[in-house]
Amino acid sequence: MKNDEMIFAPRILESMTEGVITIDLSGRIVTFNRAASEITGIEPFNALKKTFAELFLLDEENDDFNQTVLDAIYESAISHNRVVPYFRDARRLMLSLTTTFLKSGDDDSKKLGMIVVFNDISDLLALKESEDRLTMELQAKHRELLLMEEIASKNRLLERERALARKVQQNILPLRLSIDGFDMATYYQPSNDIGGDFYDAFDTGTHVHFLIGDISGHSTSSALVMAVCKGTFLTLGQSMNNPPDIISAANRMLCDMLMESGMFLTLVHAVYEKQTGVTELVSAGHNQVYLLKDNEVLAIDSTGPVLGWDPDDSWETVRIKLELGSQLFLYTDGLVEAKNPIGEEYEERLHDALNQQHGSSEELVRFILKDLTAFSGSILDDDLTLFAIKRTK
Repeated sequence: MKNDEMIFAPRILESMTEGVITIDLSGRIVTFNRAASEITGIEPFNALKKTFAELFLLDEENDDFNQTVLDAIYESAISHNRVVPYFRDARRLMLSLTTTFLKSGDDDSKKLGMIVVFNDISDLLALKESEDRLTMELQAKHRELLLMEEIASKNRLLERERALARKVQQNILPLRLSIDGFDMATYYQPSNDIGGDFYDAFDTGTHVHFLIGDISGHSTSSALVMAVCKGTFLTLGQSMNNPPDIISAANRMLCDMLMESGMFLTLVHAVYEKQTGVTELVSAGHNQVYLLKDNEVLAIDSTGPVLGWDPDDSWETVRIKLELGSQLFLYTDGLVEAKNPIGEEYEERLHDALNQQHGSSEELVRFILKDLTAFSGSILDDDLTLFAIKRTK
């Protein structure tokens, strides 16, 4: 049996994939198997019978490997299990290193030497690092997908809100305006699906009210505020016929609603008195209003500040005689701020364009749109509303 052990032990060592070095109590290397040679690059005949110090300690690159073995020797440890770097031919390997003392029987004090077992686990560690990177990438992708789903969910919610705002706006803005004694035409195009412009006209029996407004911004909030504003002026106009009073009352309400948001409203509110034919007009920070009469084009400037900033603001009134055949042209800033390819604004051209057309309100609106398209093209950066009013009797 002893002879069999002596035959098979070296064969077992040589067949192992782990490097095995045995060191006797004097520090000399007794066993240095083929795997140890392949891993360290040291031939067995150069290792056997040499001390561990002679073979390894001059190799400063591999201090971690050397120190682990020395620690086991000098600390008389039962075993060390570590992963250490090992440099060979400028290549960095990672070795799983185990050091264990050989002893005689069960007596720990009778040590015969030490066995060092090591294995190149560089590929395994590289695979682990690759798996870790892949796991991190997958986790990042998962977080990205969750974020994208959250964004998509918020976008769906936003789109539902926008759809609601569009529906509200479509139901609020009149498709056609018809009041006895007036020929009216309108055009409305938001820069997005929804906008903050509005217009209206209503007859209270003794007076006819005309208005056009522009809420700052182009968001869903602008569209919803527009709906509130239009309803506010319609309600106030049923019991009040003096434009400054209507504007002041509306402004106090809007300040409570808009002051914290930074939004504001520009507006023209004109009230025609049927008995006298006089029209009283207030422009709250709005664009010029144009009066077309007797082949002339007269501009009416703003008569006070925008609405929604200061509850104590006040406005002046312009009184005009809206003669038979006279025409008012109202619009929002999407018209005058439209630009041509070289950056010129349509505002410089509007007065001349109005001078060229004195037909019906529908003809006037169509002519201005045609001229605007020729000037700037079909893409607009702002909401566009046109409102032409002609007295016919």
